[in-house]
Formats: sequence, structure tokens, C-alpha cells
Amino acid sequence: MIPGVATGPVLTVIGFQMLSSMKNINYDDKTEYLPAFIAVAMTILTFNIANGLALSVLSYLILKVCSGQAKNVPVSMYG
Repeated sequence: MIPGVATGPVLTVIGFQMLSSMKNINYDDKTEYLPAFIAVAMTILTFNIANGLALSVLSYLILKVCSGQAKNVPVSMYG
């Protein structure tokens, strides 16, 4: 196993790179910024990027379908 001392700095750099891309999100549309917030928050709270991404994809789909913007979602997202 790789010790946390070796992986910690790399994960910190990746986290900062992910946060720098938050400036490209459309903050005028709730169906765009809420899933991004959920991805960041749940990744931090669960210490698992897979959980954060899974919850954000599900919330993105649910928000788009409920807001009537289902046609804007790529077909591969439904899979």
C-alpha cells in the first residue's frame, strides 16, 4: 500500500486544480451550479471522489429532468 504521506500532496494539488475550474460554471442556472457544489461538498465530506461524482451526476439528471431541460442532457448521461 502507498502511505498517506505520499498521496496527500498529490491529492491536494488535484483538489486545487478542480477548484480552479469552478470559475467556468454558469452560476445563473441552478441546474448547473448545484450539482457542482454537491460534487465538491460530498467529496470533502465522504473523503471519496467517487461518491461525490456519483451524487452530482444523479442530482444533475434529476434537476434537468424536473426543470424541463431533459433534452439538453446527453443521452450517455442516462446510462
